[in-house]
Amino acid sequence: RLADGPNPHRYLIDPDLDLRIDSALANSAHSQALTVFCRAGISTTKLTPLIEMGVVIVQHESVNGEIGIDSVVSRIARDGIDGLLVEGGAGVFSRFLNSGLADEIICITATRMFGSGQPLLNLPVAANLRLCSEKYIDQDSWRKYELIRNGDN
Repeated sequence: RLADGPNPHRYLIDPDLDLRIDSALANSAHSQALTVFCRAGISTTKLTPLIEMGVVIVQHESVNGEIGIDSVVSRIARDGIDGLLVEGGAGVFSRFLNSGLADEIICITATRMFGSGQPLLNLPVAANLRLCSEKYIDQDSWRKYELIRNGDN
């Protein structure tokens, strides 16, 4: 970690609880808080080893296999958290923006492709983003966008 201060609490949205017990993320749960949101009804065979490793599991009802962003953010707010850094791909960004829960996006575009190579945003709100700053780090681009809400100029 390059920044001073306490390590942040980590939250993971993992509907099917695919987090592997041999992952660095799971293995660091005792030293750095980790809460995982999964759909209700996950088997105890998957739950128990992670809980024993210190992972906090929060089961939510899902719709079409997805956990509602609003319910996740409400639960995080109950933990006293008032700001989030969200990492993910097109689906995650689109869900946060469409729900009105994002103020800005910092998009780092690498020269290599990760995941399925979907467009960054698959949503109507993409037209309501304003590019605030842009820079390049080696061959990767770093762009900061703000969400333009009704009444913003």
